[in-house]
This record gives sequence, structure tokens and C-alpha cells, in this order.
Amino acid sequence: MDKDGNFKAYTYECREIKAAEGHMLTLKPYEFQFQYENERTDTVTEEYNPSNDSNRVKTDKQLGDTGAWLEGVTLRIERKTEGDKWETVDEWVTGRQTHCTKDLKAGEYRLREIKAPEGFKALAEPMGFTITDGMTEIPQLTMKNYASIVEIQKTKGSGNFLAGARLQLLHKETGAVIGEWTSEEGAGRKFYGLEAGVYLIRELEAPVGYKKGEDREITVTEDDSRVQVFKYENKTKGGGGGGDKPKPRLSTSRLRKRTGQERPFPAQSLHSTTSWAM
Repeated sequence: MDKDGNFKAYTYECREIKAAEGHMLTLKPYEFQFQYENERTDTVTEEYNPSNDSNRVKTDKQLGDTGAWLEGVTLRIERKTEGDKWETVDEWVTGRQTHCTKDLKAGEYRLREIKAPEGFKALAEPMGFTITDGMTEIPQLTMKNYASIVEIQKTKGSGNFLAGARLQLLHKETGAVIGEWTSEEGAGRKFYGLEAGVYLIRELEAPVGYKKGEDREITVTEDDSRVQVFKYENKTKGGGGGGDKPKPRLSTSRLRKRTGQERPFPAQSLHSTTSWAM
């Protein structure tokens, strides 16, 4: 109201200056005006029902510095309690997305790796972090596992992937079979955490129309900064370059007719036939 008792519409702003216990300070300012109906209105009200985000943290599990998701890892978030004990507040198996843990009380926490996927060692050192009431940003945790990454690609002579080959990877010195698989179109087979050394790629069965390849020797290093890629090419049974389709082979037969004196006729009287074999 102005000094004369007349209603004037003002714009108001409601701000949150302190979050409730267990919640973040993430509410945006709320602007509003009181809606005046007429002079008989005793009270003008505005209804506002804000909802705060609970304290939370986001966690990513990645494969070294590649930026790729590392699946199949069991992770646990624990909160420190009295007597320096730790209680579990969340546990999950990683997939191909960020994991969000909600409803956290203020306090000290740690992120632990409980079980690593095949080829990796579980990280011994946990990752500590602190949750406080009234946070304006959601903490982001990124835990990385490092290990050698080897990719074996089954290819045609054209360089494209070749599906349908049955393959094995063996340790050359011990003869131990590391893995057995069937090659797929558009993707190689990856192995994680292989020890440095010499290995053999062995073809057990070739795809239809292709020759079975010989053992190929590869050397794996301890380098975990990149994917170590090894290509194993198949050639077609027709003897071509192993491309997408067998290449035709030109076959020429020359006819020679002899006289009774075993002398050939002149060249202009000779004929040839040509056939194409796939």
C-alpha cells in the first residue's frame, strides 16, 4: 500500500541464505508479485513451495586416461563415524554412466574400490572427500584404473573387420590360453592387464571363403597410456589379397596343332580360350 492506502504491485524476491540440515544451497531466487483482487481483500497471499536437493556426490569410473567408462567395478562410499569407524552408505557396480549418491549427511567420506574387473588390480588407496550442508555445487569424483590394454583385430586384406573367425590368445612361454573368442564385424577383442611378454594369436577356425591363418607372434609392453592394437589378416581361399570379395583369376589355354612332322602351324592359325575362376 502507498501512503494513501492504495495497493501498488511490487516485485519481490525470495532467496535462500542457509540450507536445511542435509541439503544443498541450490535454490534459485524466486520472484513474485502479490495479486490484489479488490478493496474487500483483507490479506494478500503468495504460495511458494520450494524443494531443496539433498546432499549428494557424483562418481565416474574410468579406464586410465582414455576417458572410457570402466564397467564391472564394485565401489563403496563410506562415512566416518565416532571412534574412527566407517559405515557403508552406498555400494554399486559401475556401468556406462555417472553414479549419483544422494541423502548424505555432513561429514567425512571415502570412496573405496571393493572389487576390480578381470585384468585389473583393486586400488589400495581410497579417495577421501567432505560433505557440508549448504554446498552450491555437487562434488564430482573420478576414479581411474590403469592397466595395459591390448586389442586384437581380425581383418580382411582391405583392412576392414572380418567376422566369424574362431581365435585364441596364448602365452608363448607357458602355452596358457588367455582367451578364446569369435571375431565380430566392426569390433576387435580387448584384453586388460596383460603382463608384458610374448603372446601368440592362433586361428582355430577361419570364416567361410578364407584360408586358416598361421600363428602370429605379438609382443605386449607395460605401456598403459594407449591401446596396443594388433591386426591379424586373413586371405581368401582364391589366393587373392584377402579383400572383401575373392578376386577373379585369369586362366588362358593355348591350342597348338602339330603336323605329322611335329611342327606347329603358323601363329595366325592358333586360337586361345579364356575362362574366369573365382
